[in-house]
Amino acid sequence: MTYFWEHRSELEVSLNEFYKSINITKQGLHQYLNRQMHYNEETIYVKQILEQIRQDHPTLSCRAIYYKVNPVSIGRDKFERMCKEMGFTIERHINPCRTTNSNGVIRFDNLLIGIEITSINQVKKSD
Repeated sequence: MTYFWEHRSELEVSLNEFYKSINITKQGLHQYLNRQMHYNEETIYVKQILEQIRQDHPTLSCRAIYYKVNPVSIGRDKFERMCKEMGFTIERHINPCRTTNSNGVIRFDNLLIGIEITSINQVKKSD
């Protein structure tokens, strides 16, 4: 629709016929164009902010940037989608080091199977 609005002088039909053909009112078209113009301005604004933040914080996530900037007219998911479209997302770094390594652990048999426990402190257990 934006293309046809920008090139309306080249249309061979009147604008009223054009509105009827795409099944929209004049008011609806202008509201759409205003929303689109506002979105484009937001995109430019967000891109400038993202470029500045990425220079100072190259590993900061898009969600953290959203909460830092806290834009009024953009939601969190839309902001993250815009970041992804503009290429400001970072790849997730998976740490290969683990604190627990269970390779080589010796498993012991359960020695309590079949034993009848009859008094206190007859069996002791540890992890």
